[in-house]
Amino acid sequence: MNSRLTDTVSCAWAEVVFSMAVLSLMLLAVLVILPGCTRDDPVYPGGEEEVDLWVECPVPFAWNRVISIATGDDGTIYALTDDRYLYSRAVEKLYRSEDSGETWVSCPIPEERAFSSLSVDREGNLYALPCHFIGGGVLCYSSDRGLSWDEIESGFSGIDILLFDSVNRGFMVTETGVQKTADGGSRWQTVLEGDLNSLSVSPNDNICTIGDSAIFYSDDSGESWTEIDLPAGEGRILRDVEFHTDNSIYILIEDRYESKMILYHSSGPAWEWESLFVQRGVSSGKVSAGPDDKVFCVFDNYLLRGMDGGEIWELIYSGYRHYYNFLASRNFYGNLELVLSGTGQILAADDNGLFISSDNGGSWFFAGFPTYYVRDLIADSDGRMWIAYAESGIYSSNDSFASFRSRNRGLNNFQPQCLASPDGSSILAGTVEGIFRYTAGGQECTSIGLEELTVKKINVNDRDTIAAIAQSRLYSSYRDGVYGTEDGGDNWEYLGMEGYILNCIEEDIDGYLYVGTKYGGIFRYSGSPESWEQMNRGLPSYLVHGLEPGPGGSLIACTGEGVCRLEKGSARWVSEGLKGMEVTALYSAGDGTLLAASESTVFRKRPGSMEWKVYGATNDPGGNVIRSFRVDRTGYIYALGDFEILWRSPETLEW
Repeated sequence: MNSRLTDTVSCAWAEVVFSMAVLSLMLLAVLVILPGCTRDDPVYPGGEEEVDLWVECPVPFAWNRVISIATGDDGTIYALTDDRYLYSRAVEKLYRSEDSGETWVSCPIPEERAFSSLSVDREGNLYALPCHFIGGGVLCYSSDRGLSWDEIESGFSGIDILLFDSVNRGFMVTETGVQKTADGGSRWQTVLEGDLNSLSVSPNDNICTIGDSAIFYSDDSGESWTEIDLPAGEGRILRDVEFHTDNSIYILIEDRYESKMILYHSSGPAWEWESLFVQRGVSSGKVSAGPDDKVFCVFDNYLLRGMDGGEIWELIYSGYRHYYNFLASRNFYGNLELVLSGTGQILAADDNGLFISSDNGGSWFFAGFPTYYVRDLIADSDGRMWIAYAESGIYSSNDSFASFRSRNRGLNNFQPQCLASPDGSSILAGTVEGIFRYTAGGQECTSIGLEELTVKKINVNDRDTIAAIAQSRLYSSYRDGVYGTEDGGDNWEYLGMEGYILNCIEEDIDGYLYVGTKYGGIFRYSGSPESWEQMNRGLPSYLVHGLEPGPGGSLIACTGEGVCRLEKGSARWVSEGLKGMEVTALYSAGDGTLLAASESTVFRKRPGSMEWKVYGATNDPGGNVIRSFRVDRTGYIYALGDFEILWRSPETLEW
């Protein structure tokens, strides 16, 4: 019985081995005869070309926060920002505007320096205070609006406040007290010792400074000081002090026992304090005095305006939460920075950017410095690059973003999703409130429809024929659909495709409209919302990331399993290579050259060749996937990745 059992087991094992051998031969045969897998159409790309790494493009103020603002008497505005990309260390950048925030020019910062605050004297000279940990103990000085810098040894470290109120005369609040200079910062004199944290200078040169629990006043430019009695109360800390134009004083006190901020006002010489305003539930506060008996208070990220010397109050600005803010290396709002310029403007900056008001807070202009992602970019016919920031508006530049102009006037919201142009002379912007058209060189911006929808992608045939992928919100869910117009946006028609997640849209040479979907393949429009036809024959994957027009009227698609082509008049897709690779971005040049991206690597296939070659990679291969390509008028290629980080090719393409 045992020998029979052994023979049975041996036979069973022989059958298993024979079956595995047969399956292996069948699998080998399938791989050999797999359609398209020839030497001319490899599964994996060929060798590398001599191309350097793509580098992250220095677009303006991506992930910036305004940390200091200074204004001159002539209206010049300086904005100091820190460039916080996710969790990396801050890198300071300095910008200047001479037209009330409409356009900004980048100013250099000396090597091995990082600024923390700015000050401008009455002659327009700019002073910058280096950070404690980089370049402490010196002051940086510019007499040409930030174009070049000289350094002055201050002899102090731990400087918290820098204020130059006139030519050569300035004050510093350091860890040892108040310092004063009368020669532009070459020599400093200690005029008041103590642990102090704020300082204000009146129009007639009176000075006031505060510590946590004391306020000091000088009417002789700091030569002598008088301590002023404070309002009665326990558990109170002085937070800010400000002179009014009539030389009266405002102070802001935090009451920690009752979790509130109290604004007081007093006039000398008796210094009897009057309570003007109480704000509860806030953690920080500042006060600034304006003209005509106006006073402004900042509590966290709220700005309030007091009229009639603080008798009447109203909220004139409030920051708002951003969806992506959990990625930022700072708190949800960020405190508001407030400056009243010599020309009567109010400048308010927080983590949402810089806002300017010319009517005492009645209306606000978004001047720039958003903190979030690059969403899209496009080149116009004049060579300018237009860039759209998620939740932060649209900007243009004609010098590789060394300077830039805000394009947010007329835009109902600061949340653009995409950009497109029929001929380069006008720009279309898809936003969370429809489509806007820029004309007159970008000076005018008007809505052209779909106001109730979020426009994700735009395809433009000519100025009047526009198709768009737009998203509606219904019962807390988002639904994609296709919309079209043939009269420039006066009348829009719903074209269908509800129920699919739509990734891309393109029109072929015969006027047929195609859309690529997530896991649904490709569809072609045939005249009505019910007439969409699936075009998936030969398609290697139903995950379609992009569609591009190809040579000879063909259409090129990038999918989850490589690149494929649909010839003019055909109904079947054929492979263009990169099989087995998820291709997330595609660009088709007029001569047949193709660019494709898989993860962080870029590939190129030249006209007439079936071989793809590596055309470089981004310098962030660890997580960012390239999602789209753009090419400017000079031939540089821009790659837009996850988190909407922007890279630029190390060389221009020669088609």
